[in-house]
Amino acid sequence: MVSAHNVTTQRDIVKELQFVTEGNSVTSPALYGVTPTSSTFALVGNNTEINIQPDVQHMDVAVLGSEDVIDAVNSGFKIAENTYGIRSGLILCGMRHDTKDVLNVANLCLEAKDKIIGFDIAGPELNFPPSLFRESFKKVKELGVNITIHAGEGDGVNSIIDALDNGAMRIGHGVRIIEDINNNKPGETAKKIIEQQIPLEICITSNIHTNMYENFDSHPIVDLIALGFNVYLNTDNRLMSNTSISKELEIAKSLGIENVENLLKYSASDSFFD
Repeated sequence: MVSAHNVTTQRDIVKELQFVTEGNSVTSPALYGVTPTSSTFALVGNNTEINIQPDVQHMDVAVLGSEDVIDAVNSGFKIAENTYGIRSGLILCGMRHDTKDVLNVANLCLEAKDKIIGFDIAGPELNFPPSLFRESFKKVKELGVNITIHAGEGDGVNSIIDALDNGAMRIGHGVRIIEDINNNKPGETAKKIIEQQIPLEICITSNIHTNMYENFDSHPIVDLIALGFNVYLNTDNRLMSNTSISKELEIAKSLGIENVENLLKYSASDSFFD
């Protein structure tokens, strides 16, 4: 249990986490010149999963090596854990429109597998299916690295199928699985995801900003929950969407979802932590 500063609720934990991650928790001075191109986090119980794109190929290894970045970030996580009781882990993310980047990040996952908790690809989904990186996913899976893949937002149900075929244990977004529902009956892929309770990392604000849906009211999260999908909230890119877990919870609540904190609590069993 988190006891520092009277943190007693999921919402309080989120606020404390945001304070930590937006402060100077990373202790390596060399890191001040390194900016990940994207960063998201999800709260799972008293654990947090931080997804970063480390831009390996443009890193000045003479100043700071790839694993040095991971070590520095993890040192910041340790401070947060000791101070607030919130344990954090890194998911490394490659940008799918840049084949070399995905290969580099996958190789970094292999080198630093004991320092991270997962591998992901993000970026434009259309024309860049997970199967383009089949060998990379195969390698990280064989070494026991957890896999989550962005799919089912910029591309349709076929991208979700491809992600699952390439080892995805969770789907980043996955919101367009609603297109596999006809007259309230799930199609083959939707049925599989419901029956196996494969997690969908739903990012409401991001889906609006990428023009997937016109407004919050037209977003299908309420229907997805009603249909029995394993839904929980995420932020996608917090910087670009100017959002946070707290804001996403408020949006979900405004849509009539009851006990919205459960969307975070339920995700604990799907965490990539041991």
